[in-house]
Amino acid sequence: MQTDLGKIELVSVEENLVDAIWADRPEISLSDIIKLEEKYSGRSVENKLQWLRGELKKENCRTLLITALDEIACIGFCFGTCTYTNT
Repeated sequence: MQTDLGKIELVSVEENLVDAIWADRPEISLSDIIKLEEKYSGRSVENKLQWLRGELKKENCRTLLITALDEIACIGFCFGTCTYTNT
């Protein structure tokens, strides 16, 4: 991938780097995921993905790396009952 900062290469690693530095991490919730109804967002998942693809195309972007749980949930309108946030 080429950026204004130069070439960037994503490299796969075996070790979970978050686990390596987050010693007091709360246990991951195994509760069910809740898919929110469209009435809460005003748009379907398909509509939101179509919009997102259009925005990426306008910017000539072929890849989008989403890692924050709230961003992933927002795209799919799915939420769980985690007890911490990624702030």
